[in-house]
Amino acid sequence: MQLIVSQIFLICTSLSGWLIISISWFVLLQRYRRILNTRRHAAAWFVVLWAVSGIVAYSTFFECREVYSLPVYLGCLLYNFSVMAFGCHIIWRLVIKRKARQMLKPDKPSCINPPENAAEPKEERQDILTEEQEEAVHNWITSPEQIKSKMTLEKMSDDLMINKSILSAYVIRKYGNTFPNVVKDIRLDRAEELLLSPYATHQSIIEILEESGFQAPSTFFRAFYERHNMPPTAWKKQKIRESCSEKDS
Repeated sequence: MQLIVSQIFLICTSLSGWLIISISWFVLLQRYRRILNTRRHAAAWFVVLWAVSGIVAYSTFFECREVYSLPVYLGCLLYNFSVMAFGCHIIWRLVIKRKARQMLKPDKPSCINPPENAAEPKEERQDILTEEQEEAVHNWITSPEQIKSKMTLEKMSDDLMINKSILSAYVIRKYGNTFPNVVKDIRLDRAEELLLSPYATHQSIIEILEESGFQAPSTFFRAFYERHNMPPTAWKKQKIRESCSEKDS
């Protein structure tokens, strides 16, 4: 009887682990594909984990005629429980937690004749980010990986799990500009840093603009000229001359 119970328990955990990891993988593919595009290493490991879970589930369901040795049996159980915990964490964070936040949000009061001071609570009910969220936004915007990729409010909202409109309002308050202009300024700062870096002397302008996240050379040259009123090569020579003159003086 113990033999049959142990086999059934191993089969149930294997199938449950594969089912949970499949559901979480389906959720990522259908609703959060941007996360997979920005974190390709994590996506590759997720595919490997899903494939191994399928192999374990297949082997235990169709080939579990005899009890494995105790170390192998315990190892399979530990792997199955780890996969189940990881899949449940993904589902909880991306689906259940977000829906719970939406359900807990207070409904907007409906009134036909709003009071005269209705404009006052409008500023009071602005959603304010916490210090941790503000730090997460700053780290996300200034991250070299994000700078080189396609930065959008939708992508940042999915990665940080913060409402898109709240992020847009915060960026305007914090940086004094809209999100696209803030991204352009950050990329220009990165390009200037690479132009003056001694480690980037052998890099071409095309490599520098790609490293800074600009999708097209025309976009980079136009943005750089709007800021400095000169092309990047002339700006670099001017900065080198200024630094040499400061050293001589």
